Amino acid sequence: MSFIIDAVKRNLGSESSDEGGGFPDLNYMIGNSSAMDRGEVPTPLDQRIGYAAQIGGSVMELQITNPSTFTLERDKMISTIDQLGIDVTLHSDMNAGYASPQKSGQQGYGYDTVEDYFTEYLQELALFKREVEKRGENGPLFNIGRINPHISTTPLPPLEERMETDVGVDPFGFTINNYDENARKQRNYAKQNIYKNPDFLRKLYYTLFLETANYPFQNYQTFASYSNQFDEEWLEAQHEAAWRLFQEEAQSVEDKLAAVMTTRQRDQGIGRKWLEILDSEIELDYGFPRFEIDIETDDDGNFEAYNGVEKDSIDDLKMVLGILSGNPRDTQDLRQMDSMLYKVDNIQQERFHKTGDELPDDAPDGLIDQVNNDISSKVDEGRLIGSIKNGVKEALNNLWHVEDADSPDEQNISQDAKWNALQSALEVQQIRLLEVAYDIGKKNHDIEEKAARVFSGADNYEMFDSSDREDIEDEEAMHEDLLERLLQGQQFQREMWKESTIFYQVIPAWMAASSNDSHEYHEGWEAPEFIWEVLVEKWNDKDGVEIDLEDPRNGMEGTDRYMDLLEKSDEFQMDVAAAVGACYAWGHFTQHRSQFNLRNRDFGLEDDEAEEVEREGWTWIDWMNRFGIGVNLETMAGSPQQKFKVWRPKDISVAAHAINMTARNKLDEEGELGGKSEIHPELDGCPAKFTIDMEHVASLGAPPWEEMDLFIEQEEELAGDWPELDIDSDKPIAKILRQYHLMDPGVESDRGTHHGAFKRGNTQIYEWLYKLVEKGFARNENEPATLLFELAEHKGESSFMMRISMDMIEVGVTPDELDPSNVDPGEDYQSEKEALIARFFGMDQSSYDREWAKIEEHAFDPLEGLLEADEFNETHQGSAALEQGNKRYNEWKPEEYK
Repeated sequence: MSFIIDAVKRNLGSESSDEGGGFPDLNYMIGNSSAMDRGEVPTPLDQRIGYAAQIGGSVMELQITNPSTFTLERDKMISTIDQLGIDVTLHSDMNAGYASPQKSGQQGYGYDTVEDYFTEYLQELALFKREVEKRGENGPLFNIGRINPHISTTPLPPLEERMETDVGVDPFGFTINNYDENARKQRNYAKQNIYKNPDFLRKLYYTLFLETANYPFQNYQTFASYSNQFDEEWLEAQHEAAWRLFQEEAQSVEDKLAAVMTTRQRDQGIGRKWLEILDSEIELDYGFPRFEIDIETDDDGNFEAYNGVEKDSIDDLKMVLGILSGNPRDTQDLRQMDSMLYKVDNIQQERFHKTGDELPDDAPDGLIDQVNNDISSKVDEGRLIGSIKNGVKEALNNLWHVEDADSPDEQNISQDAKWNALQSALEVQQIRLLEVAYDIGKKNHDIEEKAARVFSGADNYEMFDSSDREDIEDEEAMHEDLLERLLQGQQFQREMWKESTIFYQVIPAWMAASSNDSHEYHEGWEAPEFIWEVLVEKWNDKDGVEIDLEDPRNGMEGTDRYMDLLEKSDEFQMDVAAAVGACYAWGHFTQHRSQFNLRNRDFGLEDDEAEEVEREGWTWIDWMNRFGIGVNLETMAGSPQQKFKVWRPKDISVAAHAINMTARNKLDEEGELGGKSEIHPELDGCPAKFTIDMEHVASLGAPPWEEMDLFIEQEEELAGDWPELDIDSDKPIAKILRQYHLMDPGVESDRGTHHGAFKRGNTQIYEWLYKLVEKGFARNENEPATLLFELAEHKGESSFMMRISMDMIEVGVTPDELDPSNVDPGEDYQSEKEALIARFFGMDQSSYDREWAKIEEHAFDPLEGLLEADEFNETHQGSAALEQGNKRYNEWKPEEYK
C-alpha cells in the first residue's frame, strides 16, 4: 500500500479499501531512469543516480553503456545506491541489437560485435553483482534487476537488395554459406549444422535456389553430376525435348537429314545404327514399281507380238534405296543419303524396268515409246517420290528417337549430339531446348521433386551412389561435396550474404523445420519452429492464404502463397522479419558459446565449471542463470519511415518465450544450466522477459494500444495452445511483461525528448495501464513489475501520476469510473475512490490542498543528507533572503505551499 493511499485512509478515518473490485494482488515498483536525454544531467554515474533519485521511486534504471563502468565506478555506484536505499535495473548500449545476420556489422553492431560486447557486459555485471552480495550482511546491499537491451537496432531489410554489405551468418554465428571441410567440422562439433537438416534443405531449394536461379533448371547439370538417378531422369527429359523439337522444327526430310548428319560430328556410331534401322524393314505406303515387258517371240526368238507391261511393287525402303543407288545388293550408306534424296527427286523411268528386261532387236519402230507410255500410265510419280521420302523420314525419326527405350543409353544418338544438331542445323536456341526439357521433366518425370531430393539428401541420400566416384568415401560425403560446390559457388556466395536473402529465404526455411533431429549433427530445436508457427503460420488461418515453403509461389487463383504475400503485404513482411530477428536473438542467448574471460578473478565457479567456460565457453543463458541475471528485451526508438527487424510488443514477447523455452528444455535434457539444476530463483522461471516502451512503439508510427491489443490477444492464444509456456490464462501477461516505460507516447517537445509527461487528467494512459493490469501486468507474486518514467520534463509530476494511477487501480477505479463528474466539489470525500479521482484530475477540496502538498513535499525526506546535490530549504521570502542578498530571485525555492 502506497503512502498516498495511507494518507487518504488517515484523512478519511478508514482502515481498509473500499469493498468490491480492485486488484489486491498487485506487486510492482515505481521508478525512473538515470538516462541522459537532457543536457542538465551530470555525467558521472553516481551523480546522475543522485540527481534522478530526487524524483522519487524505489527502483532506478541505470543507463550503463560501457561494461568497464561496473569496475571503474563500482565503489561510488555501490555507495550511492546503498545510501539511497533503492533497487536498480540496467540499460545497455542503445545501439547494440541482437537481430542482425551480418558478421561484423559495418552499419552498426553485427553478430560478432554484439557477441563480444554483451559477453563482456554479462561478465562485468556478474562481478559487480557478486560484490554487492558480499558487502551485505544478511543479503545483497540492494537488488540488481534485469538488463534492458534493445532487441533490434538495424532496419527491416528490403525484399531484394542490390548487393551485399557484409558477410552473412546463421543464428548460430557460422558464416551462412561457408561449407568447406573446416566449416563442416566446426558445425558438426557444435551439433549446429543446419545443412544436416533435410527438411530445411528441401524448403531452401524452393525458397532460394528456384527463386534465385535465372531458370529453374540452372543447377540440374550439377545435380546430375552427383546423382545417376537424377542424371537418367533429366537425360530422358532432354531426349524427349529433342524429339519434340526435331518433329516441330524438321518438317521436311531434308531438314531431318541435315540434323542427323550434324549429329555425326559428335556421334560417329550412328552410321551403323542407320543400317540396323534399314534392316528393320520399313514399308512404303506406295510401293516402288518394277515392270516386266510382255513380248511374244517365236522359237528363234523373233518378235511376234507386244502384250503390254506387267507390274510388281517393292515396299521395303532398304531395297528401293539399293535400286536407286545402282547396287541392289547393298544398303545405301548414311553418308550418301543427301545424293540419294537427289535421285529420289529425279527418278529415272529406266529404274522401273526389271534387270535384264530388254526389247528384242527386231522390235518394230515406236514400240519403246509405247512401252514407256504404258509404264507411265501405271506410275504416280509424285506419290512415289513422297512415299520414298516418307520412308526415309520414318527411318530418320527412328534413328533420332527410340520410342520404347528403357533408359537414355538405349537411344541411338547421344543427347549432346542431338542438342548440337538442333542448334547448328535447325537454329534452335539452347534456352528453348532446356525450357522444353524442363516442361517435359515436370510433367512426365517429376523432375522438380527429384531435384529437391538430391539437394536435400532425402531418405539417407537415396539419390546418390558412391560407387560412381572413386574420390569420395560415401553417399553422405557426396552430398556434402555437392552442397559445398553450390553454396560457395560464384552465383550463390554473395547472394546468401544479403540480409534480404537471409531474412526472407534462408532462415525461414530452417525455422519452419528446425525441430528435425534425424541427424546427430543437427540436434533439433523446438523454439525457432515455435516462433515461426506463432508469428507466420498464423496467416494460414486467413482466407485465401497458404503458407507452404515447399510451394512458395503462384498458388491457385485467389490463393496467396509465401512469396506472393511477401510482395503484397507489408504486415506479412514485418511478421516474417520479426520471426527471423527473434530467432537470431534466441541464437545469441541460447546457442552461441561465448568465451568469458575469467582472468583469475573470483566468479565463484567450481574448478570444473571454470575449465568448461575457458575450454568450451558458456552460452549467455548459462551465465545468466548462474548469476541470476535476467533481461527485459525492448523496442528501440525510431521513425515511421524506418522499421526495425523486431519492434512490436507481440514479437518481442515471442522472442522471450523462445529463449525461456530453450532454457527449460536444456535443463530437462542436460540437467544443468550454468551449473545449476534449476532456473535461478531471481529469474522467476524466465531468464528473458520484455519491456513495453509506448514511446518507442509510437515513434515507429504504430498506434500503441492497437499493438498492445495484438500482444494481449496473442498471449491469450499461447496460454491455450502452448501449455509448456506456463502462461496463466487468467493473467496471460503476468510473467512475460516485466517492465512498462509509462509515458504519453508520440509527444515530442521542443526540448529534445520524446518522453511525454503523464499529466493530470490523462485518462488514455490510465486506461492502457488498467487494461494491462487487468490482463496480469504487475500481478506476478514471484517478481515485481516496474513502472518506469524515463527522464524528461515534468519528472516529478509523472512519477506522482504513476503512483496515484496504480493506487486507483488497486482500489478498483475502472476507466469508466475515472470521470471528474464522480467528484462532488466542496463536499467531504465519501470514499477512497472519490479522493483519488479528485487528485488524479487536480480538483481537490481547498481544505485538503495543504495536506496533500505536505504529503508530496515530504515524501522524499528519507533522502535528506544522502545526496551531494544542493538542498533547497530557503524560500525567496524567508530570512535567508536577507542574509544572502547576492542570490538572484530565480535561484530561490518558491514559497512553500504557495
